[in-house]
Amino acid sequence: MKRLAEALMECKSDEQIRECLIESLNDLSFEYPDVYSMLFMEMKIRELDANDPNKMSEWLSTSNTSNSIVKIHEALILIKSDEMMIKEEYLNNFKQILCHTIENGAHMEEVVKICHLIEKSPSLKNIYKLLKHLVERVKQLPNDDKCYSDTDHFVKDYFKYTQVDLSISLDGQSVQQQQQIQNDTRLWEKTKHLHLNPLRDLPNFDLKCFGNNHLDMVAASHRRSILIHQTIVDQDMDGAFTKWLHFCNLKKYQWFFNSLSYLEIVLIDEKNIKNLVAKVNRNTMEENYIKDSVQKKICAETKALRHRPIKLNNLITALNLDVDMDNMSKYIKYMRMILHYPIPNKNCVVDEQLQKDIITVMDKYLNHLMKILDTVRFLSAESQLGNVINKYLECILLINGNQTFKDHQIDLLSIFEDVLKNKVLRMQRDFD
Repeated sequence: MKRLAEALMECKSDEQIRECLIESLNDLSFEYPDVYSMLFMEMKIRELDANDPNKMSEWLSTSNTSNSIVKIHEALILIKSDEMMIKEEYLNNFKQILCHTIENGAHMEEVVKICHLIEKSPSLKNIYKLLKHLVERVKQLPNDDKCYSDTDHFVKDYFKYTQVDLSISLDGQSVQQQQQIQNDTRLWEKTKHLHLNPLRDLPNFDLKCFGNNHLDMVAASHRRSILIHQTIVDQDMDGAFTKWLHFCNLKKYQWFFNSLSYLEIVLIDEKNIKNLVAKVNRNTMEENYIKDSVQKKICAETKALRHRPIKLNNLITALNLDVDMDNMSKYIKYMRMILHYPIPNKNCVVDEQLQKDIITVMDKYLNHLMKILDTVRFLSAESQLGNVINKYLECILLINGNQTFKDHQIDLLSIFEDVLKNKVLRMQRDFD
């Protein structure tokens, strides 16, 4: 890529550069179609990332800062001119980077390149106008390689995710609200360390930093509601639960779930289910009964719901390693199953990490599929690989039908689907 760029820069005009680039891409698509497809997919992914308002903070909080600034430089090239909300996100965060560079002189080379890009790009002129005084100050700084400050710690502190404190002060709240918060806290304490005991049918890693704050976010949203006794009906989640209960063959017990909140449902277990049934009956005109065998099934299903964030993070970790076909089959079966479970909306949880983790799993899984397909000469629809591909495409359909995923995530999945289908269509196979 570097040699191509150097060759293009030797051209005398923009028109010559474009002609040379078109010729190179034509040769690449014809001689190396797989590489061309991967390049196209990667560029589309990068464009979507660049126009995702959450990505900049994510880069700065999870990556090496120097590499993050390089990513931001690329994202500013790919940002769409009409995305005002995204530009505002870049403006606010980049202002902090400029101020810190002025103060400490860290990462001068990378930041100066971004300053030149903002200054020259017509689509970024509004950002340049608002940051012009800071850009000029950065450009006047001496670019001394020995000048160093621990910017990584600053950025990670500045952009770190705010943790929810379930023991917040109860001052100024009603007695009912105080009791509700205390009940939520007691429920949370019972499941606080679930992340130390992932289920055994997926890789068992000690993920102390993964999946352990999802219930914090659910409890925070539950507590933030203006309704004291909210239910999934109030939270606009009853439709999602109806589909899930039908999938689990529990649809006749919709009356029970509709009387509980998302947090209460997630925390259902063998120790509290009888009390929850009694609570629901107290609030209704007629008394309903749930058999012990059905109670056990409900507890098993809510346990799967409760462990979902942990198992998704286990999957992400597992997919960073080599994976054989047996495990590929097991992982995609789990994904297809868990995507039938309700995904909390903004009324139930204060973040969207669950959706992000699902997309990450789908991304990493596709990479493994593409590597496996490169080693296969003939693809049979009835083979283990053929079944895995079908289940992967079913997962995409399930995600596309879920309204909690954002447009840019659906667009990304569309790219995944096209890449996989194009790869399969170019192979020898026993199906159309």
